[in-house]
Amino acid sequence: TEERYLEELPAAAVEKFSEKTKNELVTKLNCRIAGDELNFDYDINIEGMKELENYAKEYKKGHDTGSLREIIKLLVSASGHDIHEIRNRANMVLDRVLSPKEFDAPLATRFINLSIKDEYNFTFQLPETEQGKGYFLRIYKNDIKKDYQTEIGIKAEEIPLTEGKPGNFSAKYKFNEYGHCDFCVVSRSDRSMAWITEPGTSGRVNILPDLQGEIILEVFVDIHGHTKVYWRDNDGHPGLVYNENGEVIRLGNLIDITHHLEDLKERYCVSSIYLLGVQQRGSNREDWAPEATSPSPFSPMSLTKIEPSIGGDEALKKLIARAHMLDIKVIVDIIPHLNRRNTELPEEYAVKTYDFNGNLVDRSSTDGRYGTWDDGKLLNYRLLEIWEWLSDSISTLIDEFDIDGIRFDSAHAVPIMMKKNNYTFSFHQKRTDLDMLNGTIIVNDREYGHFMTTGFYDCECREKIAVPLHYFLMLNIEKSIKRKNKSFFLNIAECFWGHEKYLTRTGLVPYNASLFKICENIMHGTSDVREIYHLYDNYYPSVLPEGTELLGILGNHGRSYHIIPQ
Repeated sequence: TEERYLEELPAAAVEKFSEKTKNELVTKLNCRIAGDELNFDYDINIEGMKELENYAKEYKKGHDTGSLREIIKLLVSASGHDIHEIRNRANMVLDRVLSPKEFDAPLATRFINLSIKDEYNFTFQLPETEQGKGYFLRIYKNDIKKDYQTEIGIKAEEIPLTEGKPGNFSAKYKFNEYGHCDFCVVSRSDRSMAWITEPGTSGRVNILPDLQGEIILEVFVDIHGHTKVYWRDNDGHPGLVYNENGEVIRLGNLIDITHHLEDLKERYCVSSIYLLGVQQRGSNREDWAPEATSPSPFSPMSLTKIEPSIGGDEALKKLIARAHMLDIKVIVDIIPHLNRRNTELPEEYAVKTYDFNGNLVDRSSTDGRYGTWDDGKLLNYRLLEIWEWLSDSISTLIDEFDIDGIRFDSAHAVPIMMKKNNYTFSFHQKRTDLDMLNGTIIVNDREYGHFMTTGFYDCECREKIAVPLHYFLMLNIEKSIKRKNKSFFLNIAECFWGHEKYLTRTGLVPYNASLFKICENIMHGTSDVREIYHLYDNYYPSVLPEGTELLGILGNHGRSYHIIPQ
């Protein structure tokens, strides 16, 4: 192998991204047709998007990371634009900016999931090379010291491709550590280099822990140790004390779980536990359900502060330390929104909407399609600050508590970008172009039975690239665990709507909710076992990245269950 392009380039005189330039771009991206302000001026919008892409290319060179962040903020806002071509291009440019390779390198459109220490044999069908040139496989790695992956000091290894049968080129590479690498094929001589754009010659490899034999036990802290199921008897131990109406008798705590770790490992052979409901909760139990006796664990006040009534921060740290002594990993829940009464984030980070009385209010939490949860508020995923908040929260849990993974609630819906309210005035006040581009006010209209969204999952590029938000999170997780010298981290994801094929491109490991629902349907006589065969024999092999592992799920929220690799 050959390591190339690691030398620092000399600083170039690059003009900073000014407020004036930003305002000009925002005005173009939000421009409306004169006399018809509810309709966008497509030509000017596209012009603004092209200029934004050019700025992204310039600042990706790495000489002004402050300006690069401002560009990323605009790209995130534009990734939820009403016009498909705008949001489609914005998402693809985000992938270029976030990736560890050159801006002009081919997009990563082939995805491979491997285990740490796996050696992979890359094979490509390519035309014969010209005389004096050769094909090389270029492997790009992320720089954990950088906030953003720029073209300064790119970490790349080049491996010569060898030809077997005519047109069949290959190279082997061993991936020794957790992470996310991009790869491209180039044709190169001593004096020139060209990207190869044949199908399958550019992509991304997610290197994950080996999940074979992993058994993850979900533990809802409130009820752990106080159920007949756990004690296997009927002598004075109450049964299930939590139900879908929000009725909770708070009995369990983190200390209980710590005391039971050895028993859990011996009895269930668990290798990991997934803790549900550990974050600090609000006081608005009535928003969860009228008859609720406890606030919802699904609308936390913070993602990094632990609920005092179950033991708080110190109890979780002691639990994790004891679990690690027993070689048990600890996974915690991550909810992509906060309680509507929280003060952790500024008020302007929440999405607004008009209620039935015409008042402008915080939009309740939603999956963007069907469900609404009144105890939470919807955060504005058109703001980079929300992406950073979510990423920083996960990093804090790694740094301060030494967690080994997260379970991402509603991952299939995130980033949630509801259709924007495009009225240029609000209560007789003219709205700014930036306010409208950021979609701070959204509409609650439904189309074909569900809410309208204009985000990544509503783009043509969803069939080509990884989800930029989830890729952003996974890159930052990689930085955090490497700084802490950890070799294991797992991001298991709740996944519905067939979105497994999108999430797995970033290394998320969906637990197979489809299998659970199919089994329910079989039990109720509305389906038969052939649907399971179809799922595994036909659907998954056709849509999931090579090497993808799913986790089987044997239960749902609030009931302890095992999650078993399939």
